[in-house]
Amino acid sequence: MLCSRHVVSQAFESQMRHLSLLPKQYRPAPTRVPRVSPALILVAGLGLVTTAATAEDRTATRPVLVAGDHATSVERKTSVERKASIERKTSVEPEASNHPETSARYRAVDDSGETVALSQPARRIVALSPHLVEIAFAAGAGSAVVGVVEGSDAPAAARTLPRVGSYRGLSVEAIVALEPDLVLAWGSGTPPETLDRLASLNIPVYRSEPRALDDIAATLEAVGRLSGHAQAGQRAADRFERGLAQTAQTLDPAPRVFYQLGQEPLTTLAGGQIVTQVIRHCGGEPLFDDAPVVVAEIDRESLLLAAPQVILAAGENDAWQAQWQGQTALPAVRNDRLYTLSPDAISRPGPRMIEAVRQVCRALRADPPS
Repeated sequence: MLCSRHVVSQAFESQMRHLSLLPKQYRPAPTRVPRVSPALILVAGLGLVTTAATAEDRTATRPVLVAGDHATSVERKTSVERKASIERKTSVEPEASNHPETSARYRAVDDSGETVALSQPARRIVALSPHLVEIAFAAGAGSAVVGVVEGSDAPAAARTLPRVGSYRGLSVEAIVALEPDLVLAWGSGTPPETLDRLASLNIPVYRSEPRALDDIAATLEAVGRLSGHAQAGQRAADRFERGLAQTAQTLDPAPRVFYQLGQEPLTTLAGGQIVTQVIRHCGGEPLFDDAPVVVAEIDRESLLLAAPQVILAAGENDAWQAQWQGQTALPAVRNDRLYTLSPDAISRPGPRMIEAVRQVCRALRADPPS
């Protein structure tokens, strides 16, 4: 059984724990999933991930980021398709830029479709999400990062950097005081008024909103290019791509996987989020991922009908597993296939997400007890 405080990380609430700690005001309220037939009970997608916790624990749990859209199915992309995604982010598109004089070397298209163009490489970067801090350092721009948010604990060098806010709110004044020439923002996790204010001050903003695993590689290359570390960004992107290629697996039959977000009420991530994509990448079938919400509340009868063969949850330890003790009507419990994932890896769509991918793939291919 996988058990480690670093087994699979956050996913929105869990991924929100990483600011990628998602501001509380942006967390969608859990939506109850009506009882449906087993044919309709599929995977709960990932949009917000939190460690499995009791109602009391959740109030103190920092949000974790999990990005994703409402795709009903996620197909594995070939390396050619992944490269195409990266090229879209770093390709030169003069017609989309308001700065035609800007060198193409310092230009990239962000996840909102906007072209970010700099006349010189970014030398003072403020990152408004823990996953973007990790991306900046991995892309070779760590020495340029001058401001971060609470929860930015990796790499170690980020722990002593000035804080400009937390999941409770961001201080535009603190951001401006650091005189950034580039702000890395989490699209859905940064208050719109903050983004509008930065735009009004003509501070370049790159918006990150990973919708698929390969988007992480594209962001690594884009940040490397904008900071003048194109080669380092490319190397980091290539490492991530190699990790995806090495871990991709097909299981026949695909195990039915329930990702537990919260305990009381019982919730999961849905809506085609990245955690769901990790499960599919590893050959599993995420349950309830076709729910039309990001965080879905699941009643016990629906879970019983779905008959999960594997249950995953992010946590600091295995304490969450106690709630399932004796519920042997569920195949996952009967066969002792409950796995604890590292909260940071699964919840932050950055370079360490590949660790979560490896952990999930290892769990899903583990042979059930005879």
